[in-house]
Amino acid sequence: MRSLLTDFLDLIYPNSCIHCSTELSQAEWYYCFRCEAEAGFNQNYSISQNQLTEILQGRIPVRYAHFLLYFYRNTVAQSILHELKYKNNPDIGRYMGRIHARLLRDEAYFRPDTDTVIIPIPLHRKKLRKRGYNQAEEYAKGLADVLKIEINSTALVRKKYADTLTKRGRLLRWLTLKETYMLERPQEIAGKHCILVDDIFTTGATLERCYNEVKKANIKSVSIFTIAFASRI
Repeated sequence: MRSLLTDFLDLIYPNSCIHCSTELSQAEWYYCFRCEAEAGFNQNYSISQNQLTEILQGRIPVRYAHFLLYFYRNTVAQSILHELKYKNNPDIGRYMGRIHARLLRDEAYFRPDTDTVIIPIPLHRKKLRKRGYNQAEEYAKGLADVLKIEINSTALVRKKYADTLTKRGRLLRWLTLKETYMLERPQEIAGKHCILVDDIFTTGATLERCYNEVKKANIKSVSIFTIAFASRI
């Protein structure tokens, strides 16, 4: 139940769309219906054959792969990720995770095995302290809430600190990420179906590095889910 204080604050400081700043109705969350219609939601609900699985072919032997949004500049997808990463709003990550999970469950009929575990791409402890949370883990929490999957944020760790890689190509990313990630607790994921999750897929170099680590645990299989997909930025 909404408190009187919350209702009063909404009158003074009404919630607005994170993209167009339009005042939101009680039925809207984070972005308005107009921006939602233009958000670029992925309409291909196949988790075994889509743009992501095609790009990963020959690189990561994914069991399933899927993304929620197409990323384009100056769109609500960019506003969502900016809000999540730079505006101290972890809740929007969980919200997008729940939306994605419901689409996977209802449209793709995705039913995880009982030995499935979600592994968020880790942040370096320096960046984690600065941001206060891992955006990939917040997204993972939303997925886990709906799909009832365990999250493991301790098996895979990030050892080396690096500035943002957004504008770097695949080769430069690969070289920068060399030995950045490390599997510290292989026993926690051994023999399991591991779902690697991240906020955005660009070149796939980060996910490749992480896969090369988790496979050392003799995992059963691997899948990849992301909020957004941007083959070119």
